[in-house]
Amino acid sequence: MKGIQRALATGACGAALTAAALAGGAATASAQPVNCNQLPMGVAGLSLCFEGFGEHRVAMDCVLEVFPQIGGSSHGFTTVRVEGPWMPVGMPSFATCIGESGWLPIHQQITTETRGPQ
Repeated sequence: MKGIQRALATGACGAALTAAALAGGAATASAQPVNCNQLPMGVAGLSLCFEGFGEHRVAMDCVLEVFPQIGGSSHGFTTVRVEGPWMPVGMPSFATCIGESGWLPIHQQITTETRGPQ
């Protein structure tokens, strides 16, 4: 009887370890990129993530026009959001604020967007 109990306990323990390993692997595989950095470069920007899985891209809000006559300062402005391509971890995503007509607006804010594996 003890041999049967021991065999059942060993089997249950093995099944629990296997389930835990699968669950742990699934959680890691669905993790989004982490340890990401942004690098502003004048009218351009770059993002790079070093850990995790999935993809990331750089996103910038580019200031197109500043209207100093509103309130006597640069409180009035028009922005356009530009985004770089989705890139895997370890590869940079790059975007620029240079427009079709050749204008060179400045970027106001730069961030990194992430998403899990596709």
